Amino acid sequence: MKIALIRLSLACFLLCGLADAADQVEEFTYQGRLLLNGQPANGTFPMTFTLFDAASGGAQVGTLVSKPSVNVSGGGFGVALGYPGAFTGKQLWLEITVNGQTLGVREAVRAAPVAQFALNGARMLDYNETSPSSAASPPLTHLNSAGPFDIYASCGIDGSNAVTVQVAVYSVANYDVRQMKNSQVNDAGTVFASPDSLVNANGYTILLHPTASTGNYTRLWDTATVHSHGNPNVTATLALYAANDARVGSTGCVVQGTVMLGM
Repeated sequence: MKIALIRLSLACFLLCGLADAADQVEEFTYQGRLLLNGQPANGTFPMTFTLFDAASGGAQVGTLVSKPSVNVSGGGFGVALGYPGAFTGKQLWLEITVNGQTLGVREAVRAAPVAQFALNGARMLDYNETSPSSAASPPLTHLNSAGPFDIYASCGIDGSNAVTVQVAVYSVANYDVRQMKNSQVNDAGTVFASPDSLVNANGYTILLHPTASTGNYTRLWDTATVHSHGNPNVTATLALYAANDARVGSTGCVVQGTVMLGM
């Protein structure tokens, strides 16, 4: 009997704001399509779902989730999976077995389930500026705080109509900030990023600084960890999406994401 899983998808249902987080359940929905001997499967099948910290090998994260009777109709199925506290912004992979048979390679858990770490005490970051400032130093808007770290964003436009969005961390109480980052950028535009290790005593550390040239737009995904130079135990992790638009009639900047203390 040959079993194959040919279509994978992950969806996270976070339907309320953080004010309602105490009432939420840390679950995401996994949907797949199961083939049995090359044909869409029908019936009920025992399945297990296990998280790992690597695409192969590595260590298990959280507990194994066992679903003894998953209903499959025309090959399609969906299950709700919960791994309390597992999603902290770090990449994880999901391994699936059906009838005790491990199916293919592990599936990388993408952005939606990773966003669950907002349920574990993260603060939301939300910035939408439709009128970029033409000032040489555009004003900063405070987005949120995490311990000694304050997160700011700005949106500026220069004389050639290029639009720049900036996200920065400000360290208070004489904390220094070191930054480690991992960015991915799509679309047209240029990106300026601070060095991988940057000390900025009691001041601003730029986390990302993409610019969209006239007529273009840039989108950037960034995961950054900031920590105090004097006390490495004081840290914050940011998961960010930033977009800046320099197209005619739609200039502006957007920043969305979360910041969590103690990562």
